[in-house]
Amino acid sequence: MSGWLKDTVALVTGGGSGIGRAVTERFVAEGASVTIVGRDLDQLRTVVDECPDPSRVHAVRADVRDSEQLHHAVAETVRQYGKLDTLIANAGMWDYQRQLTKLTASQLEHAFDEVFAVNVKGYLLAAEACWRELVKTRGSIVMTLSNASFYVNGGFLEVQPQVVTVLADTAIRATDLDEAAAQAAKKDAEQALANRGDTLDVSAAQAKLAEALAQLQALERMRKMVRH
Repeated sequence: MSGWLKDTVALVTGGGSGIGRAVTERFVAEGASVTIVGRDLDQLRTVVDECPDPSRVHAVRADVRDSEQLHHAVAETVRQYGKLDTLIANAGMWDYQRQLTKLTASQLEHAFDEVFAVNVKGYLLAAEACWRELVKTRGSIVMTLSNASFYVNGGFLEVQPQVVTVLADTAIRATDLDEAAAQAAKKDAEQALANRGDTLDVSAAQAKLAEALAQLQALERMRKMVRH
């Protein structure tokens, strides 16, 4: 690693698993110190314990829907590391592409409130809790958003001078993409949808097809980049 994030201090919401944990591990590998925020303190502590340098990862239990808890997480970051350079708003929920016709009104109401409270309000509350410290350091905000917010079954990376926005439901290293497996998954999903029966979970099959197509599109883009 190049250490290009040496002396950088970041706060990552949803840092106990998935993209949040992966970002945390890479930031630490590049020299940063990171506060990870989540609702499961045991999960967060596991990330700290398994980090090569636990002194540079600080676990704080907080719910992104709670402004007071987020302000506490920011205060803890400054107390632990002296400043805050970057907010990575990452905590989010996915609806697993549940169909409207398979939800009751009560389920829909609950799901809508929960998803928007975490995926929308949680990001705004995190930014509000952090901006004062970020102004002091001329820092930045990175937001990991569901591609459903902007483009169904797509995604992109937007880079600006002080903000990087990642729109994706799934992050996979380019070297881990398996074209043969993606082609096979695409074929299986297409066959399942073409020969659908009463027991087929259509939304799950559509999700698998979309994932396979996205991986194949990514591989094709990489090939084009190499050629040019």
